[in-house]
Amino acid sequence: MTEVFFYLSQDNAENALFMLTQRLTHAAWQRQRRVYIHCRDAEQCRQLDDWLWSEPRASFLPLGQEQA
Repeated sequence: MTEVFFYLSQDNAENALFMLTQRLTHAAWQRQRRVYIHCRDAEQCRQLDDWLWSEPRASFLPLGQEQA
């Protein structure tokens, strides 16, 4: 059965959303789960992509982008 989770963050700190996304995607990857992340625009997607490729430094998270 497919499970869908939604996360809302009220933390307005710089990179808070990227930190939460990285933590959740890394945990899902370790559990061999698929993850779909919807960005509001191309710039947010680019920033998230940069963040996921750089944090944490000791792990690898395969990812790709698809534009609508």
